[in-house]
Amino acid sequence: MDDLFKEFNIKKDRLFEYLLYKKLDGVLLAKRSNYAWLMCGRTNRIVDASETGAAALLFSKDKLYLFTTNIEMERMKNEEINDFDFLECVQYNWFEPQNLEKKISEIVNLKKEELDLNEKTGWVRKGKGSKDRLFIMSESIAEELREFMNIKAKDYTYLFSKDKP
Repeated sequence: MDDLFKEFNIKKDRLFEYLLYKKLDGVLLAKRSNYAWLMCGRTNRIVDASETGAAALLFSKDKLYLFTTNIEMERMKNEEINDFDFLECVQYNWFEPQNLEKKISEIVNLKKEELDLNEKTGWVRKGKGSKDRLFIMSESIAEELREFMNIKAKDYTYLFSKDKP
């Protein structure tokens, strides 16, 4: 297990250097080969003929997100990412594949003022159907966001950037 995390941390550091070099806030890994590389040989595939898998990883400077469908989430947690409990998992409806882009957009466009970390809630503005939607977060996520906002995002308007993403 130590070798697994050693390999993962080397790759994580490489990706972080890449983000800094390219001046990016994050990178999306959806191709099967990219996913397997970062996850140390783990797989996100169901169908061999597809270049993309059943899950995608959004790697940012501060967090690693796993995006997958509501059908695949439990399998991914139990079979593929069980050793990677630090991943923030985000699921979307299987019958709406465009929801992956929507979920990523919701996270990237989240403003700090739309979060109530004491109540562990937040608002997605103009989400699906251009409607506002309340969401609930776990205590651990609220605590991580509180720490992130106090240390790294003090001057930010948006949760992950100073200006419009």
